[in-house]
Amino acid sequence: MRRRFRIIIDGRIYEVEVEPLKTPLIRRKSPRVRLVRDLTRPITKGEILSPIAGTVVEVKVNTGDMVKKGDVIAILESMKTLVEIRADRSGIVKDIRVKEGQFVNKDQPIAVIKS
Repeated sequence: MRRRFRIIIDGRIYEVEVEPLKTPLIRRKSPRVRLVRDLTRPITKGEILSPIAGTVVEVKVNTGDMVKKGDVIAILESMKTLVEIRADRSGIVKDIRVKEGQFVNKDQPIAVIKS
């Protein structure tokens, strides 16, 4: 007997049917793991990257400004939601890589901060 599920991927709704397994699953213990280093984001040289795709609504800093970790660098709009892009380190803003009204992709550099 097939089962139906609704799933959402990237904001789009899909309806899928799943057939039952023909053989039973064997449950095994998984080894304990710990996070050594998060590799989901590339290692950058002071670049603040956009976590999502969206439009730059406001750039809150200028080149030469001193920022602290957690300060808002820019604000993006994505799917009618405003997202604050924050500094991941303290330092001096060396470069602004975006302009207000510009569309940015995920992981695109927003600014460069020199510690």
